[in-house]
Amino acid sequence: MELRKFEFKSCKISLKLSKILENEDGFLEYIVCISSLIIGSILMLIPYESIDGNPVPTIIFKGLPSEFRAFVMLIIFAFAASYCAILMNTKVKFARFCRYYSMISMASAFAIFISAMFRNRWISQASEKEST
Repeated sequence: MELRKFEFKSCKISLKLSKILENEDGFLEYIVCISSLIIGSILMLIPYESIDGNPVPTIIFKGLPSEFRAFVMLIIFAFAASYCAILMNTKVKFARFCRYYSMISMASAFAIFISAMFRNRWISQASEKEST
């Protein structure tokens, strides 16, 4: 009896998730588009250091230039795909592809950001241990 209740709840959750992903009003596209614009604006305001002639933010991506480049590229991809999905008709298959691509790009950028935070913290802790 308990197993059936669990299956019903998981089915209900997956139905809600599919409704969110297949929305008709483009709410998620607007969220991804606006959040990528905000992230891009914040990236222009934070301090940078030069590593091999390329600017890298000193706050999160210190010493991680390749991760910073991947993060910026994914933010650009998320913005472009969400903007395309907003401008297109929602019935077109390419609009659905753009919607999924924008969400995957934003999730990947978030994963790189979290990874860089933990790597930067781990590197700083290791350097503190070596100095003591």
